[in-house]
Amino acid sequence: MSETAAWIDACIGKGLAAFLKAKGFTKSARTWHRQAGSSWQLVNLQASQGNSGQEGRFALNLGVYHGDVESRCGPVLKAKPKAHQVTHGARLGSPDLQGDHWWSIRPDLAPASVADELVALLERQGLPWLDAHLEPAVLAKSLAAQPSLQSFSAALLAGDSQEALRRVEAAIEARPRGRAHFSQWALAAGLSLKP
Repeated sequence: MSETAAWIDACIGKGLAAFLKAKGFTKSARTWHRQAGSSWQLVNLQASQGNSGQEGRFALNLGVYHGDVESRCGPVLKAKPKAHQVTHGARLGSPDLQGDHWWSIRPDLAPASVADELVALLERQGLPWLDAHLEPAVLAKSLAAQPSLQSFSAALLAGDSQEALRRVEAAIEARPRGRAHFSQWALAAGLSLKP
């Protein structure tokens, strides 16, 4: 095991794992899952591929796999989602959860102090974000700029078929090669596109 991997595992063991377990998450490697009906909430600690020696970086990813949204897009996962399979994700650490925040790993940093920082941020910012994004309206708002089936589906599930239709039409305009794919979704959802 590399020194940075040992440091990350020490950080996890200094309170992060216990905090998430107490909140109902189950751990698998460096990912924690919590089920909410047909949906999943995910916290994933991602080490940088450039880590070496005693110094490196890691990020803490948040994600929601929304079963009702995903069921309108295609087959629903039968297992716990991986970080790259979530309906919507964010990185913990930036004030609005919009940035790409990474924590440093250095020999002079105590894993326990970083773990305390992570737990405080999860309590104040991360868990509220995860809970809020189980709501279709919140998820739809967060996905508004994405030309994706998940964005259309979230708007439809939030009860705004006109917004779902607007998103489909905007996606077709921005990505004409996706017209058949987007049109097929609209037809299945009962939305009438402009000719």
